[in-house]
Amino acid sequence: MPTIGEVYNPLIKAAENNDPQGHALLDALADTLHQRYPDKSREQCLEQARDNLDYYCQYFGTETTEKVKTFYGLGVGFRGLNGEKLT
Repeated sequence: MPTIGEVYNPLIKAAENNDPQGHALLDALADTLHQRYPDKSREQCLEQARDNLDYYCQYFGTETTEKVKTFYGLGVGFRGLNGEKLT
């Protein structure tokens, strides 16, 4: 099983480099999650991948977080550990 960094670091790097391949990577991740969790819809798996990326990118500093959120159209601001939006 891959680590979170192995899964999400390529998405972070794509956003930092403004590489459109990042969107394909995110879609591929959603497909992988859907295969692993067939009881979830493809759309739910994509939303979960986006949420995970939204949380994970916060560990890379403000500039990177803003790039990632803008590149993938993620929520504005930061989230706490229980999911609440922080401003």
